[in-house]
Amino acid sequence: QYAKAYIYSENDSLDLSYFIQYKLKTMKLGFKSLREYIDRKIAEKQIVNRFQLIDGVNERQGLILTWLNEEDNLLLTVKEVESRLNVANQTARNDLEGLVKLGLVVTFKVNLKTKAYTLPRYHKFHDFEDEPPF
Repeated sequence: QYAKAYIYSENDSLDLSYFIQYKLKTMKLGFKSLREYIDRKIAEKQIVNRFQLIDGVNERQGLILTWLNEEDNLLLTVKEVESRLNVANQTARNDLEGLVKLGLVVTFKVNLKTKAYTLPRYHKFHDFEDEPPF
C-alpha cells in the first residue's frame, strides 16, 4: 500500500494526500491493535487481582495461578517461573511452595532433582466472574 501511495502521488502532480490517507489508515490500524492489547492486559490483570483476593496470595502467585488456570495441563518448574517472572530462584521457589502450602497447587517429581507444579484436577477455576472461588 505504501508503494501504491508513492505511485499515485508521483502520477498525480506529487499530491501528498495519498500518503496522508495511507498514514492515517496505518495509524488507525495501529491504534486498534493497541486498544485490543490494552483491553487484553486489563482483563488479565483483573483475573490476577481476583486470585490475589485469596488470603495469602501475592501478585506473583496470582500470575502463577492465572497461567496454570489458562493453560490446560501446564506444568511449571522453579526455573520456568524464575524466567517468566524475572525473579531470583529462591523467590520463585518460595512463591510455588507458598501455593502448595495453601493447597492451591500440587507438586510431583519429574526426576531426581526437579519438581513440577500444577493445579490439582478439582481446582480448575473456571468462571468466577463475580467472586473468587474461596
